[in-house]
Amino acid sequence: IRFRNHEDAAQSFEVSADVPGFTSDSVRVEVPGAGEAECALTLTAPADKQPLYQGRLLIKRYVGGLHWNTDALPLTLLPTMDWRVRVDGAERAVHTAVNRLSAAALGIEGAHELTFSTRVSLAEEPRETWLKIACRNPLRVTLDGDTIIDSPDTTVVIPAYHRVDNRKCARVRLAPGAHELTVTVGDAQSFSEMYFMLVHEKLWWAYRIDSMFE
Repeated sequence: IRFRNHEDAAQSFEVSADVPGFTSDSVRVEVPGAGEAECALTLTAPADKQPLYQGRLLIKRYVGGLHWNTDALPLTLLPTMDWRVRVDGAERAVHTAVNRLSAAALGIEGAHELTFSTRVSLAEEPRETWLKIACRNPLRVTLDGDTIIDSPDTTVVIPAYHRVDNRKCARVRLAPGAHELTVTVGDAQSFSEMYFMLVHEKLWWAYRIDSMFE
């Protein structure tokens, strides 16, 4: 968080977050007169993951050592998934808050070799889940180095957990902690998009889809 002081007198700010389920320590930053300063606020997320979290960013302002006022700003926390993409041997990071990876958005149309990788983490206990990837292209998927999906087929893409072709699904049991997931895309030059889903056990069903829209 960057502060810019438009006054001649020095000011200080105490920053904290009020987001249900999160824990955080407040931080204090001193801003010189007519100057700038930055601070970093660290929040620890709850074990129960949600699509987004809403709360407040609390900023207390002090002038001459005295509390002057407090501002409460709306704060929305949107979890991201950190992917790495390797295109023709060059790798870079991709940060996305949605489960779709698009060639157009990433600027990787026409790649000859294409691999996506990320780290998947679950809560504190082992859990069985289905990994589903909706992608037109042939795919080879490994989890911690073990192949869990190896499909040479071109398939229909329907971006819904219950319409992912079962040739690109795998039931896996994940232990607590982080797991390395790698997706190698075949026929990379034609790659358009990929949807990634970890699906709860109640939503396990999947079908082979060959001609739904033909």
